[in-house]
Amino acid sequence: MHLDLFAPINLGGLTLANRMVMAPMTRNRADTDGCVPPLMVEHYRQRATGA
Repeated sequence: MHLDLFAPINLGGLTLANRMVMAPMTRNRADTDGCVPPLMVEHYRQRATGA
C-alpha cells in the first residue's frame, strides 16, 4: 500500500495539510495547573512552520 505523506487527511474533526505530525511533548514544563506556558506555545508554533 502506498501512502502519500504530503496528501491532506481528515483526522477527527480536523483536516491536516499532510500526514506528518509531531506529538505534543511539553518536556515537563507545564504550569502547576497543567497548562503549558507561552514559551512552549511558541516552540510548537515554530515546529509547525518548519522553523
